[in-house]
Amino acid sequence: MSSALRSTFEDRVCDVVGIDQYRTREDVADAFEFWDWQERQAKHILRTYLYDYWDYDFWYPLWDREFMDFWTTVPLEHRFERSLFERYVRSVYADAAGLSMDEVQETFHERSPWVSRIEKALSGTPLKDPVEQLYRHHISPREYDDNPIWGIMDRDQFDRLQSGRQVIHAFRVLELLGRMSFSPPTDGYISRDREVTTETVGRSRPPSALMPTDEDTEQA
Repeated sequence: MSSALRSTFEDRVCDVVGIDQYRTREDVADAFEFWDWQERQAKHILRTYLYDYWDYDFWYPLWDREFMDFWTTVPLEHRFERSLFERYVRSVYADAAGLSMDEVQETFHERSPWVSRIEKALSGTPLKDPVEQLYRHHISPREYDDNPIWGIMDRDQFDRLQSGRQVIHAFRVLELLGRMSFSPPTDGYISRDREVTTETVGRSRPPSALMPTDEDTEQA
């Protein structure tokens, strides 16, 4: 990433969260959660584009306004690592399913501790990328039928481009930059030696079949 692009991102983050206004750890945590809620969750996690793509109506119960407003009143100590939420969900689940808390614990899927430890140890080292690639390709590869999000890609296109590591967002970025297409399927890539700059990110996106063109607008 070029220094100009990095600076652009940093300025935007600081502008959105107003980082200079915060002094306590609670304020900093609130700022981080605000950014995560507004930018990462809304644009990266929720994947509303999938419903838009298929023209479906959708509703996220955990993003209900009343539910979200409640969490703005919860102290940091109870939000940390989702402690209050986790305790409440497990308690309700135990009551509804007639299970003990030990039985509830066994049914919750949690990431293997050894995977987390290895990931932390390799973070920032030259080994991280090749080890992650090995893990995704041989131990836990992403498969087309594992998740319906891959439905926006043609299966053959998925098989050609997916090495086991990429998430759907990687391909959506390529589409946004005009370097590939889902419909009709046109492959693309960003090579490792190609530096991402403000110019490449700012490249205009080609007209999409799902988006109205100027001609469509004039006719309407």
